[in-house]
Amino acid sequence: MTDNENASFKAALVLEDFKCQNTVYNVIENDFIKGNAIHAYLIYGQTGMGAKVLAALAAKALLCTGDRAPCDQCGACYRCNHRSHLDLVYLEPEKGRKIIGVEPVRELKKRVYRHPFEGKKNIVIIEKAENLSPEAQNALLHVLEEPPSDTVFFLIAEKTTDLLTTIVSRCRMLRLNDWDELSICRILQRCGVNDFTAIKVSQTARGNIGEAFKTAAGDVNDSVSEAVQRFFLSEMSLKSAYQLLPVFRDTKEQADLVLSQTEDILRNLLIFKANVPKLHGQFTFSDKWVALAAMLSYDAFYRLFHTVHKTRICLESYISWNIVSERFVLTIQKELGSCQG
Repeated sequence: MTDNENASFKAALVLEDFKCQNTVYNVIENDFIKGNAIHAYLIYGQTGMGAKVLAALAAKALLCTGDRAPCDQCGACYRCNHRSHLDLVYLEPEKGRKIIGVEPVRELKKRVYRHPFEGKKNIVIIEKAENLSPEAQNALLHVLEEPPSDTVFFLIAEKTTDLLTTIVSRCRMLRLNDWDELSICRILQRCGVNDFTAIKVSQTARGNIGEAFKTAAGDVNDSVSEAVQRFFLSEMSLKSAYQLLPVFRDTKEQADLVLSQTEDILRNLLIFKANVPKLHGQFTFSDKWVALAAMLSYDAFYRLFHTVHKTRICLESYISWNIVSERFVLTIQKELGSCQG
C-alpha cells in the first residue's frame, strides 16, 4: 500500500463519521461545527483511531468561510487540505528525530501572539505532543496559561502520561475509542470498497479505523478477491468459469485464498438471506448481491459449502491441481447457473 492510497482513504473522512465516538462528537458539533471552540484540546487514543484526521478536520471547520463548516468548497478549506493556510501551523518532530525541542515552541509562541493573516483564528496542531521535551513542554505551558484569544491549540497524543499534568489540565480532553464495525464498514463502502471486502475488513480491524484503511487499500487491488467476486456476479457461463482457473492454479496458497474468499462470500450471503441482525447488523449490500442471496436456496448453500470443503481435502492429496481446480469452478458455475436459470 502506498502513502497516497492510504491518504486518499483518510481524506474521505468527515466530521460526521465521528458520531460513533459519542461524547467526542458532542464537542465536535458544538465547538468546531458551530464555532464555539475554546483555547486548547488534547485529542488522544491508540494509533489509528483518527486523532490526526480529527484535528485537521476541526481546524478546517474553524477556518472555513463557507455556510456549513467545513464546506470543502471555499479557498480556506482548500488551503487547509494542502497545509498551505497561513493561519494553520503544524508542529511535529523533525524528520529523523523523535523529540520536539524547545526552539520550535519558542518560535511558535512568537507566531500565535500575532493576529491571524487571513482568517479570524490561528490554529496550531501539535502532533506527537508526548514527544515534546521537558523544556518544550514548559514553554508551551506558558502559552496555555495566558492563551491568545484568537488561537486554538490541538495537541495529539497516544497517551497523556508523558505530558505535564498542568498542560493536560488546561486542555479539553477528547479521547478516541474503538470504532464500531458498522461505522467502519459504511465508511469503506463510501470510499468505493466492495461490499464483502468492507464487511470482512470491518470485522477484522478490531475497532481501528487506521488499520481498516490500510487493509482496504491493499485489498482494493487484490486480484484474487476481485476475481472471485467477479465470478460470483458473472453470467455463470463456461467462459467466466475458466477465467477463474489461472488464479486458482497459480500457487497452493493462492488456491487456498480462492477457497477462503468463496467461503467469506457464501457466509455473508447466507447471513443476509437468513436475516440475522446480530450477525450482519445493518451492513448494506449492492443490488446484485441481494438478488444472488435471494436466488440461492438453503440446500444450494449446503452444496456450495460442501464443494469448498471437498476441494480443500483434494488440495491436500496428490490429485492433479488441474483436475481439482476445474472440478471446483465448474461445480460452482453449475450450481449458481441453475439458480439463475
